[in-house]
Amino acid sequence: MKKLFLLFILMLLSCKRFVTTTTGVAEKSTRTIRTADQIRIDYDLEKRLKNIVRDEFVGEIEYCGFNAVSSSVLAVCIVKNEYAKNRLLEKMHSILEIKKIHYEVIVDPLLKKQRFLDYFKKKLIDMKFMFKSSIKSINYEFTVLNGTVYLIGIVAQKGEMENAAKTIATIKGVKSVVSYTVNNY
Repeated sequence: MKKLFLLFILMLLSCKRFVTTTTGVAEKSTRTIRTADQIRIDYDLEKRLKNIVRDEFVGEIEYCGFNAVSSSVLAVCIVKNEYAKNRLLEKMHSILEIKKIHYEVIVDPLLKKQRFLDYFKKKLIDMKFMFKSSIKSINYEFTVLNGTVYLIGIVAQKGEMENAAKTIATIKGVKSVVSYTVNNY
């Protein structure tokens, strides 16, 4: 029964999150930080980058995760050699829709066991963000690589980033957090 419950939670976490609205501290009106159109554009960028990796880097990339928020892209990849790393960075820079690129490209492949553990850390963070009312989870995307959490997003209110960092720090095995967030308050 416990395994079935965990499987259900993982299925929920793998679904796309809904766009919600928030009321700013100093405002009376309700506003959306990340619009449905922007989420669609970001999703298309992620999909396009994944297709490039799948089609043009066969056998050269061990792992590559892309997250986009407001046309800024976070790429965390494990490649087999420097040549593949340089080609990947050139490809990303050639896409005009990308406003800014944050990347961590590691040349030595990690053990598969470590990537498996990183996947579960990502899902735990996802779940904690979803149930924390002080964090607008729709405004954040992140990737975990070798125990380091790479976070990209839009901070909607004062103190939100600190709450996000504290939440991430509670996950066992997280070594550090690298943040590429933008304040929007």
